Amino acid sequence: MDKKTEIKRLIAEYAVAGELCWRDIYAQLTLCNHEGTDILAETEKGAARIQVKGRWDKQWPHLKGPRGNDTFLVLVDLKNKRGGDRPDFYVLTTAEWDKLFREQRQKQGCDDPDVETAMVLEHREQWVKIEQALGLGQRT
Repeated sequence: MDKKTEIKRLIAEYAVAGELCWRDIYAQLTLCNHEGTDILAETEKGAARIQVKGRWDKQWPHLKGPRGNDTFLVLVDLKNKRGGDRPDFYVLTTAEWDKLFREQRQKQGCDDPDVETAMVLEHREQWVKIEQALGLGQRT
């Protein structure tokens, strides 16, 4: 991975970790040490694995997605963002990703479909999915 790609990956992962910390969730980047897990998140009541994918262009290309009931996919939209701009976040459970993946694979006719923003709009800012999985209950 080249340096520019690595920096972009880290921007997305740190942005997600920051959002989780604001929600009283301890978030630790794995820095490529766990296959399919970019962030380990926990509270006193639970733990979860977070897979993060950032995009700077039209779509998130060739996503494999999360595996396991305690895993979430957070898509980070950094297109047209500059330093200091807050990215858009789309939070999906494994089941939601699997459904989207199957639908897009069939539509696009390939094993690793690209994902565009319009396909995930209903998941925008859905941090409550992770909060509830970690025992934080309904938050406002």
